[in-house]
Amino acid sequence: MQSLGKLEHILRKDISKYKYLIVDEAHRFKNENTQAYANLLDICRGKKVILITAIPLNNAVDDIFTQLKLFQIPKASTISGVPDLEKFFNKLKQMLKEAKPTKEEYDSEKKEAYRKIIKSVSDEIRDKILRFVMIRRTRTDVKTFFQDDLQKQGIVFPELVDPGRVVYTFADDLENVFNQTVALLYQFQYTRYSPLFYYNGELTEFQKQLQRNLGSFMKGLLVKRLESSFYAFKMSIDRFIEIHENLLTCLIKVLSISVKK
Repeated sequence: MQSLGKLEHILRKDISKYKYLIVDEAHRFKNENTQAYANLLDICRGKKVILITAIPLNNAVDDIFTQLKLFQIPKASTISGVPDLEKFFNKLKQMLKEAKPTKEEYDSEKKEAYRKIIKSVSDEIRDKILRFVMIRRTRTDVKTFFQDDLQKQGIVFPELVDPGRVVYTFADDLENVFNQTVALLYQFQYTRYSPLFYYNGELTEFQKQLQRNLGSFMKGLLVKRLESSFYAFKMSIDRFIEIHENLLTCLIKVLSISVKK
């Protein structure tokens, strides 16, 4: 057993006697443009390789392809039906690239179409690649197929229960004050966080959504702060007031300069 930091040391040794190689935390080798990956690739050549990971795919289909190359030749794959892995993954990446909407095209319809393409690509990788090279072991799999082993070893998975509703009651008139405060928070326009709505030019749907999201985020933040701690809420309100006063001061200065010019 060797650590990640000793890959170069391993290369200097005679490793020809080893037939099998087990790589734990294999998702750490998703980036092939690193020295660590290059070293591991050299170590893996000519060996039976087993990759262990809980996160085989994180951000892109290349995550899978990069790990496959540790035990497959990209243009001479042994996976049935996919002899050229490079061609296979390039096709999928091109599909995703063409389907991804730009910021100007961002709307619910294009977003849904892109989501369907992502699912289609994921299904193709699963059906044509992963089913031939991956052994999945989720908690459900272990409980289903290894129940006897679990019982013999006394291993028990904790059972998760559905979230339950807990109702808190305020004393005296505090509940009315709380509800009135929340109502006031929802009446605020949060103009500072959505200034583009006061812009006379045209806005894309993507830009409008960004402005709405930021205003809603700040609104939700204040409500959560109120629920968390009255003191924390007061501190947040004080900061909001200070920031808005500074903003108004800056605007007045800018307007004064413009008028003088």
